[in-house]
Amino acid sequence: MPQSKIVSIDTLVSETDDSQNVEDYVLEREYLKTLMAHLYSLLTVQERTIFAMYIEGYSYNDIADKTSSTPKAVDNTLQRIKRKLRNQ
Repeated sequence: MPQSKIVSIDTLVSETDDSQNVEDYVLEREYLKTLMAHLYSLLTVQERTIFAMYIEGYSYNDIADKTSSTPKAVDNTLQRIKRKLRNQ
């Protein structure tokens, strides 16, 4: 089960007194979207699927179950992704 927490912009605005913080948050989100788009352009469909599940907080075993794979294959895929990122 993923353990990430999604926060709506409305919640962020209501919890933030300073409009600059909201602007910084939005800019960070845009940067992350651009970064993820670039990253995804480097990865195969299988690598994207496994990476997305990994960053959502799924364990190697959960990812393996959901992708009809093994935990070792998941580990190998994540290691390959890391190598691709290092080489960029």
